[in-house]
This record gives sequence, C-alpha cells and structure tokens, in this order.
Amino acid sequence: MSLFGLPGTVHSTMKTLYAIFLLLFGVLVVVADTEAKADLRFAGVWFYRTLNADAVAKQFPVGQFYGGKRISTDDSVAVQESHSDIAKVIYAKMQEGKKAGGDRLMDRLGDGDETMISSRADALVMACALNYEHVEVQRLPLGKKTISKVLVEIGFDLVLCNFRDRRIVAIIPLRAQIVDAMDEMPTEAHKQQLLKKLYETQVVAQFIKAAQSTYNPDMAPKTIGIGEITLHDKALSKVPESLKDSIKTYYSSYICSALYEEIGVPVLPYSGGNELLYYTMREQVDDAAQLDVQTALDDASAPAASDGTKSFILKKPDYTVDVVIPDYQTQVLAKKKYQRHLAFVAACRLTLKQGEKSLFCSKFIDSVQAMYTHDADLGLPWIYYQAATYKMFKAAAKKLRVAKETKSIIYSCSNQ
Repeated sequence: MSLFGLPGTVHSTMKTLYAIFLLLFGVLVVVADTEAKADLRFAGVWFYRTLNADAVAKQFPVGQFYGGKRISTDDSVAVQESHSDIAKVIYAKMQEGKKAGGDRLMDRLGDGDETMISSRADALVMACALNYEHVEVQRLPLGKKTISKVLVEIGFDLVLCNFRDRRIVAIIPLRAQIVDAMDEMPTEAHKQQLLKKLYETQVVAQFIKAAQSTYNPDMAPKTIGIGEITLHDKALSKVPESLKDSIKTYYSSYICSALYEEIGVPVLPYSGGNELLYYTMREQVDDAAQLDVQTALDDASAPAASDGTKSFILKKPDYTVDVVIPDYQTQVLAKKKYQRHLAFVAACRLTLKQGEKSLFCSKFIDSVQAMYTHDADLGLPWIYYQAATYKMFKAAAKKLRVAKETKSIIYSCSNQ
C-alpha cells in the first residue's frame, strides 16, 4: 500500500510498462501505462470550522486576516474568493521550488491552466487548514521580581484530498510556536504581534517543508472517519473561550493528525455541518458539479447524524471513531523546597464503530510534566493539556494498530 509520507519521508512512484498474460488463450498483451502524473492544485489557506466572518474573528483574532474569504457580491449569487497574502507566498514558493519530473507534492503543482477531471484521473487538491491560534501567559517569579512568560501557538495542517474518489489522502499536522518573556503583562497588541510573526514566518516555512513530501497514488481500500466528539462539562470549563464554539472541529483535527502521524491512517474529519473547507477544495476540480451529484446520491441513502447533519463533501467512511473527553487535571507529583513537579493530565474514551456496531472501546490517559516554583501563576495551562492530549491520541493509535479487534481494520485503512 502507499504512503504519502510524513515530512522527510521519501517514497517514489513510477509508472511502468505492465504485461497482462491471458493464459486461457495463450495470448500475451502488453499495455503501456501512459497516464501522466496527476496534477495538483493549491486551494489556499482556509479555516477548518467555518467561513462565517464573526465566528472566524472570534477564534482567529489575527488569523482572520490570513485565511481565505468567500465574498458574495450584491448583484449575484456567485462567490468571489479572496486569498490572503500568505496563501500567495506559499503558492509562489512552491512554484519556485518545484522540479520537473519530481515526486514531491510541490513538484506536482500545476500552473493553473491544466484541466482536472476527477472522473478521468486523480484530482489532487491541497490546502493549508488553520485549526486554532492560542496565547497563554504565565507569571513566574525570577529573583525579586515576577516576569511574564508568553506562549504562542498556531495549529494548522496540510490537507490533501483526491477527488477522484472524494477521499482524504493525508492530513499532516503542523504547529508553529514561539515563547516570549517580559517584565510586565503583555498587551493585546503585543500578543497579536507575536501571532502575526508566526503566521508570516513559521506557518509559511513549515507548510513549504511539508509540501516537499512525496505521494504514492495507491490508497487503502477502507476508510475511517470521526463520528461523535463529546466533552463533559468539567473538560469544557477548561477550554479557552475563543475555542469553545469550535471545540469539536478542533479535536477532530487533533485526532486526525495523531492517527496519520502514528499509523499512517488518513482520517475523514468531523463534519458538524461546517465543511466549507472541503467545498472550497472541491471547487478546484473542473467537474465539481458531477461531484456534487455524487454527494447528493450518498445523502439519499445515508442516515442523518444525531445532530441532523447529512451532507458531507467527501465520501462517507467505512468506520468511525467516537471520542469522549471527561476532564483535564493538574496534579502535583512532588514538592521540593523551591519547586513543584507537576503533571498535566488528559483522558478519553475511544470507540471504533462500524455503523452502530461497536468494534473496540478503551480508555486512555496520558500526561506531560514540568517543574514550577510554588508561587508561579500558570493560569489555564491549555498548551500543556493539549500536549498531553496529542500524546494520548498517539498512544490510542498504537493500541488500535495492535489490538486483535482492530489490527486488521487499521491495516485495511492505512497508507503505510
């Protein structure tokens, strides 16, 4: 089976001459596979959850100026796409870096004039999907004074879809981070400046590096998708306010990224009715109208989700993963004269299902650790909780790969 490798992984694809022996008739037929490499289009930088301007502004106070926008004109129902500067920078850098005949994603990037018909060949579309931005401030004693430690993080993914069969090929997780220190509390303007720096440097650089991965067109026969994501009240109370409205989509990205990074399984993200990212990607394909017909046919035979959602742009998965997150905790592992040894703990229950039938269910718990002085004010340690969460999801992926109930399923869904 194929692998769209993680950054740095090298896999080559070759179109070769193949022979079909019709032994029954004693005839040898030699067929040349002359199909050219599939062209790839870049759909830009978009937001996972929604394109609603108010919702985007709440979740991405700075990122709202970097993601793409779909603008309806007053005199037409047509939609005008407005792309951000970093989308243009990413596209230009990929065009500059691509090599003729190469097998990296950026090498397959088309110039924009080629035809992409999904019913005839692979129709690859790639996007940069922004998942969240977050700023966290800790007040730490340093000698006779107290300083502010400012942790800034942007979560985003390289998303690759093949619209020939409307499937996720890969979701490569990317995280941009910066740490700053200052005597006083940081102003909102300073926080936004740090985020702006990340968007314009690390986000671009990391995406370009991920786009240097190679791609093999053979895909696994079965697929997995995100089903239900549930947060108990205790867990939800510890979610930053800017993320609460989109927390299910946020966790969907985390789960998809962990499963792909750990076991090579491309996972169809949670829909929740907010699939405009994939709608926008689909519009890059020349026969998008025919794909829309296929989606409608799927909907006609598929039961609605518990929230009433039916339509999804991509093909519905063979298996689904349900996740329940009960709480996050900060535990004191040890106390010393000047420091505390802390563990930031995440837990979940994960269920793999086929339709309504549960095939596997298990609880997982994991943590990350850090040392802090007794009088340190950590506020809400969300970055630590999420580090523990990602570690936990990767451990869950490993368990799915080896558990007797699921190892054959994972093999059938993996691109490794």
